[in-house]
Amino acid sequence: MADATRSVAGWQVRVERTRQLLAERVRTARTLPERLVGLLGRRSLPSGEGLIVPSCRSIHTWGMQFAIDALFVNRHWDVVAIHPAIPPGRMTPIVWRAQSVLELAAGAAEQAHVRVGDRLLLEPSVVIPI
Repeated sequence: MADATRSVAGWQVRVERTRQLLAERVRTARTLPERLVGLLGRRSLPSGEGLIVPSCRSIHTWGMQFAIDALFVNRHWDVVAIHPAIPPGRMTPIVWRAQSVLELAAGAAEQAHVRVGDRLLLEPSVVIPI
């Protein structure tokens, strides 16, 4: 019965080296429309929120209204590149070793002391409906 009252709403992401919580409300852009829209149309990305874009080696912030941090990871979720505080209207270079990218509020990577080589841990976020 407990399974019927809970659903996975997204992910929490921790830095393995420090066990520090990087973001507690992270969703995945799985479909083409979700990938195309990404974070567009939002006025901000609150601290603790994020977006995983799978199979992605470069991102842009065209049409966005705020800066973001981009953590590029390989298939083991090891950070291979960090692009902090990317302002609106920019594009990252291609990160050939990346498998996916985690988009976070600007400053989140620095606040959590993330560095290239760190492994990120994904844990399901469980939401209990009211």
